Amino acid sequence: MRPPESTAWESLEDADDVPIWTTAVMGGATHVVSSNTRHYPPARADGAHVYQDVTYIGANDFLGVLYNNFVADGGGRRHQP
Repeated sequence: MRPPESTAWESLEDADDVPIWTTAVMGGATHVVSSNTRHYPPARADGAHVYQDVTYIGANDFLGVLYNNFVADGGGRRHQP
């Protein structure tokens, strides 16, 4: 039995991307990291690709988000050597 699919944006034409979108929605993801920019949601006025509060972002940009949120402000956990 196949799980239900979440409704995606109108221009998402690649059926292989629907399970990724559905997993993001059902899992409560804030981001989808992908270099497949052709299948991102349409860009907002500010250039961000966001649909239903899920941001599509490339790997390099996501590393910047992680750095800014967890390293630069000292709030991240660091493993002891």
